[in-house]
Amino acid sequence: MSYDYTALLEKIQLHRKAEEWQESVETFGTLSTSCPMTPLLWIQYAHDAAKLFPAEDAEDGMKVRLDTLELGLAEFPGCALLQLHYVENLTRSTSFNTAEKILEGLENAVQAVGKGSHCNEDVLIVQIYRQCVDFKVRINSPEEAVDIFLQRALTPMKKGNEALQNELEIFLKEHNLNADPKVLDSFEKGRRQAEMYFGMLKGFEDDVDEAMETEHILSRYRVDLDNINWSELISVTSHDCWMGLGSVQTAQSFIKYAKACSRKAQKSEEQHGLLKSLTFPIYERGVAECPTVECLWKSYIHDLSWLVERGQAHHLASNLENVASRAVSNCPYSLYLAQLQLGTFLTLAGIGHCILDPDTLMKRVALIIKDKFLTCASHHLELYMTAIRIVKRRILSLLVRQYDEFYDDKTEQNLPITALSDAQEEEIQDLIEDLREMYDTVDEFLRRSKWQEGRYLLSSERCKTEAYMLTPLLQVMDGAQSVTHATEPFRCLEQLVKIKPQHPDCYRSQIQVIMSQPPVSANDIGLKYRKVRHHYQKALKAISSKSDPLLDSAKHNLCQEFMEFEQVF
Repeated sequence: MSYDYTALLEKIQLHRKAEEWQESVETFGTLSTSCPMTPLLWIQYAHDAAKLFPAEDAEDGMKVRLDTLELGLAEFPGCALLQLHYVENLTRSTSFNTAEKILEGLENAVQAVGKGSHCNEDVLIVQIYRQCVDFKVRINSPEEAVDIFLQRALTPMKKGNEALQNELEIFLKEHNLNADPKVLDSFEKGRRQAEMYFGMLKGFEDDVDEAMETEHILSRYRVDLDNINWSELISVTSHDCWMGLGSVQTAQSFIKYAKACSRKAQKSEEQHGLLKSLTFPIYERGVAECPTVECLWKSYIHDLSWLVERGQAHHLASNLENVASRAVSNCPYSLYLAQLQLGTFLTLAGIGHCILDPDTLMKRVALIIKDKFLTCASHHLELYMTAIRIVKRRILSLLVRQYDEFYDDKTEQNLPITALSDAQEEEIQDLIEDLREMYDTVDEFLRRSKWQEGRYLLSSERCKTEAYMLTPLLQVMDGAQSVTHATEPFRCLEQLVKIKPQHPDCYRSQIQVIMSQPPVSANDIGLKYRKVRHHYQKALKAISSKSDPLLDSAKHNLCQEFMEFEQVF
């Protein structure tokens, strides 16, 4: 569904100025269901939703606020400000939240933004760590709070850890805890290691800062992050920071940063652990700043898919689904991201995470078209063809699963002949049936659209698929040259000719299929050449009745091939 983002935003701000909280929340609801929001909008939405409850129901208001913030974190887990706002409210919810629930929220925040992916945003990260320490003290676990200091010491930061040792000493003294020499030693080693990592990451962090400042979205030069005035930030009607206004320059700096961490992790086993763990949090940080930039999502999905496909991170399979879905939601006008999302179904089926269901692919394409962000007919066909090709690739992957991906002349001589399992054969037959139904569905869609060129492109690919893939495959699996299977490619070719009876390539495709058919008897060889000659003559008669400069090249190729055929046979 299309929407006017600016108009909805202006409407929200008018309601908020007038303190019309009910109307504001309703408009926020419309906006959030129409399109993804931004971190600051989620914070404001949560505030307005809580305002609907009177003072005596403050606990219910806090529950709604936290629920709303959790929805925002599902969209933008890499936003440090959103994480901090959530944990500050979470730690105040002890009247209805268990300690385990609060600790889980604190740990999730640290994992998402507090492991080194936000070095130059360390002011916010330090506050999250302090929330963790304070809550440990509140539940009478000051000894466990020391572990939080150790985690913070291991985290690369710009300046956030400069006074960390002093903070630890004060904490130990206040709570009458002895300074364990082993703990202090680990603390110091961790701090030195974090400084080393920050030295490696500093250049990339500075590049991100420079890009964000160029685009006027660098928050720490516009907001006092050491002492955040939440009331002011929540009530502001216009703001450049945390509003998803990052553009290509900022997105490219995050891509460069994430890929550098990934490369360094692959080169050095010693640095592998931390740097590998930073790659995706850096992408999430970038997404929070640049949610509408296609290239950032593209790079994120490719890197995730690469790991999942190679079995290095099966636990990231659900992340891949989530990221692809968010990418399409944030960039609904991107054909490429919609195609990438469809491709994730094949990736996940390849690792056994799910079963590839062609109906799901077709429903997803129909939903994208229904939303009316991609309105071009050629884009609709591209989406349907992507779904069809995914099913074909799944069939091919089942056929070659037992072979190594690497292939050369030596491999060809040593390939073992391995029969398909019953399960594989059954899945392939089901997919072939589904594939033919997909072609029929798309052809009917194009017929209703009255787009003949699209129908021709679809039918042309269908002919090749039937002749060179589906029919031979079914014949092999049936163990015989089935007449039923053999006639299917010609039925598709006749349909192709009906769509464009004057196009030479339709007849060339027919002839190529006839030439590729294996003979059943010796007589079939002679009959095949007579049949080919008949089709050449039929083609020349059909195309000679109409002059079209656009088809001159195709006509020339057809005539040239006919002459060569006559010379040879």
